[in-house]
Amino acid sequence: MNEDSVLLCGRGRFGWPVVEADDRLKTPLIRENGKFREASWDEALDLVAAKFKETIEAGGAKAVYGVGSSRATNEANYAFQKFFREGFGTNQLDNPGRYNYVRALKAMAEVFGTPKLEGVEAGGALVPPYHSPLAVKAEATGSGFPFVLGKLADLSKADLVLVVGTDVTPELPPLGWKLMEAIENANFRLVLANPRKTKFDRYANLSIRYKPGSERVLIAGLIKFFLAENPDWTPAIQATGLDELKESLKKLSPKEITTKTGVDEAALKEAAALLARAQAPAIVFGTELLSQDKGQQTALALADLFLLAGKPEAPGSALYPVAEKNNSRGVCEVGVLPDMGPGYAPVEGSEPGPTLEEVLDLLEKDDAAAPKALYLLGGDLLRWLPHRSRVKKLLKKVPFIVVQDAFLTDTAKLARVVLPVAVHAEQEGTFISSTGQLGLLNQALSTNGVRPDWQIISQLGAKMGFALKYVSPKEIFRELAKKMPLWAGLAPKLSAPCPKIKAAVTGKFVPFEADVSLPGRRPYTLIIGKSLQHSGSYTTHHPGGTMAVTGEARLTVNPGDAQSLGLAAGEVVKVISSHGEITAPVDLSAAVPPGVVFLPEHFAQPSANDLTLNSNLVRVTIQKG
Repeated sequence: MNEDSVLLCGRGRFGWPVVEADDRLKTPLIRENGKFREASWDEALDLVAAKFKETIEAGGAKAVYGVGSSRATNEANYAFQKFFREGFGTNQLDNPGRYNYVRALKAMAEVFGTPKLEGVEAGGALVPPYHSPLAVKAEATGSGFPFVLGKLADLSKADLVLVVGTDVTPELPPLGWKLMEAIENANFRLVLANPRKTKFDRYANLSIRYKPGSERVLIAGLIKFFLAENPDWTPAIQATGLDELKESLKKLSPKEITTKTGVDEAALKEAAALLARAQAPAIVFGTELLSQDKGQQTALALADLFLLAGKPEAPGSALYPVAEKNNSRGVCEVGVLPDMGPGYAPVEGSEPGPTLEEVLDLLEKDDAAAPKALYLLGGDLLRWLPHRSRVKKLLKKVPFIVVQDAFLTDTAKLARVVLPVAVHAEQEGTFISSTGQLGLLNQALSTNGVRPDWQIISQLGAKMGFALKYVSPKEIFRELAKKMPLWAGLAPKLSAPCPKIKAAVTGKFVPFEADVSLPGRRPYTLIIGKSLQHSGSYTTHHPGGTMAVTGEARLTVNPGDAQSLGLAAGEVVKVISSHGEITAPVDLSAAVPPGVVFLPEHFAQPSANDLTLNSNLVRVTIQKG
């Protein structure tokens, strides 16, 4: 929502009826003899506690693994990581952002470092609820990647925005609104790089249409042409490693760059020149790019590019990685990561746990270290993760799964116990937006027998003998915020890091893999991405109004390709990859270039991840249905 008006994005405007969906879970479920039956809360929680204890007695504390949620509140996710770290004494947890947003965080941390703050201390006075108890002293300083992350309010102050591989409005509508504000400035320049034509092409000063999967070659080209035209360039950010980066790109010739990307050398030189002239350049990138198999390498390339051209002391000059869901950033900041605790503090005194990707690999190998129990804090992993058939096969190997969710999702159907949770309108708590702003949920509706995530975790912890006796999310926030110097000065509607903290950013150029990652020989490249009115899969659900506006997934095909295939708009086709096949009706649009097709990811049917292996890019064959 735009806080200065009643403007809502499509998800907020049309998605609210999902709260009252007829198939909302109302009571805990226990699966027996292949069927679910209703159970009381005590029976369900007692069973979960008993099974966890049984699992630990047989295989040790590391035999239980947890997956947090980018839709759960900060308070719930903090309690969840505490359940594992202080209850089990392990770091056996991760969150689904591992497949997109976490890749950006890891890459930016490589270049700019993890956060370090000085001059932050406990305040002397009582603070209102959901305000950080940590005070920012006059001499406070901070470094690390959070200090190059952009704030939404500042984007319109940038004089150049480079958008790479992102359809801004479907991925994050408020970011699109701020981009529209920036366009009103006479000295503003917009450079769009995307395989597809998007809404903002009509406003762009330069549109670059590249081949899918060639992003890192494209960015390498921008860096090479930038340095060729500015050989004595000194980055505004104190940096090391530039000579090593130059050396790593030396073998990449201009001809190879243009051949692999399909972009004219003149366009790349023009984009590099615009970056060099900009006084406040910003770079925007999102999940369509990060969800590729080498998404972290692409984010690393963009971090290098910003280290070269960025000027973070200028308002608006920043990196803007789009966090897919409302709390994709928050779930990471509060510590639902196997190697970092709250505030991205490295885990000390204990071994980091495996990532979610590594856990699936362990299950595939039938490794003794694979988990014997999973605790899933919401989220339909079968809908979200690539290679759906593989994920399903591997989850079925886990002897005991407990899921907290509002619906009986495909993943929940594999669980032994399903615990029904309150949704956004039924609970209180906070979240961190894509650009660092603290959002506050105020309970508007009764829970009607379901419970908020934080309460379920606390009650389960009590049955396990853990010290998690929370009585309110306010209490959890106070405890959490005391451990988060990064949140010093934070309050609802404000963003972290606090602008009173003087940024002392330094960086190190890190060589990246400047290659094309799109294996296979099938004739079409499928891009799996976002649809404007949908976000993840939560509101892609009847009776949500989002389904009335965009009720099905359609395969977008270039009209010339459709003609060669003998296809008409609305006709149903088979889409076949090396990993599966689906059917979908066809839309015709010149927004996708010849040889490229597009499918939104949100829908249960067709399930886009039936086609994927480890990336949202996949080569496919298209046949008449």
